[in-house]
Amino acid sequence: LVFIKDDSLPAVVPDPGCLVSDAAKSVAKVFLVNESNYSSWMDNHDGYGYDFDYQKALEDDILVGVWDHNDGESKAYPRVYIPHTLDSLELSVNALDATAFQLAEFTQDDCRIQEDRDGSYSRDRANSEANELGWNKATFMSARPKDAADFAISVFGAREMTAPYPWPLQPGCTTAKWVSLPCGLRLHFVYAPEYERVPGFIRNFTDTVLSQRELEAGRFDQYMYNSVMFAVDSLDPIITRLRALALPFLLLAPGDGELALFVTVPGNDITFQLRSSHVSVATPQDIVMCTQMFDG
Repeated sequence: LVFIKDDSLPAVVPDPGCLVSDAAKSVAKVFLVNESNYSSWMDNHDGYGYDFDYQKALEDDILVGVWDHNDGESKAYPRVYIPHTLDSLELSVNALDATAFQLAEFTQDDCRIQEDRDGSYSRDRANSEANELGWNKATFMSARPKDAADFAISVFGAREMTAPYPWPLQPGCTTAKWVSLPCGLRLHFVYAPEYERVPGFIRNFTDTVLSQRELEAGRFDQYMYNSVMFAVDSLDPIITRLRALALPFLLLAPGDGELALFVTVPGNDITFQLRSSHVSVATPQDIVMCTQMFDG
């Protein structure tokens, strides 16, 4: 996990309440039980299967809560808020241990499907159980989940999973598309309009940000730091696929022979960053920005 604060970049947002600092406060308030039992911003979270020291977290005033989907099937998962960010961690190994610490409990009435009519959701879950340890999923607030899933399938070779939400969207409900990468990591693209700040917020926010994002012109904004990073042997296959789909990208050289490829998911404010030491089909742009360098 890399945390970056960069005040040099313009804040491309539809209104001041959408600044990262303000949005982070609204997420924190959910954990403090001062507002709604959920926020659409909270769809930006990662799933981890690690043992977690709840006692130490509470002693350090880390915000932790337990969410239940109220569908009669799914187990409740603890969420740990990462301070001053839009992200949280969803824990999946020792979830039951959280009850001993009297953590705040929340219920999401998001129309999560109770009945697994064709058994496909259960099969997908069973096939992914082996990947529960460690980093097992990345979930995103998505304005257009199908576009995001199609991107992951076309560019990353993902396969679609069965998401336990109604599709297409139903009034008052969450909808989602889930995919699994070849490595087993799951990507969940979630659209939850019932938990928006104001009606239409998710898509209005997304479209405003995207309207000012020009990757090939080297335009980088603060929200692109909220990227999921993958290491690959070569960037060539990804760039070739992006060009075949006429999708823009930004290629940078952080230093020491490392390359960073940024790409935005069409129709969504979701950014992926791919790292490698090899590329032969494109030349990095000469742009100064905060790109983390990694040893080895």
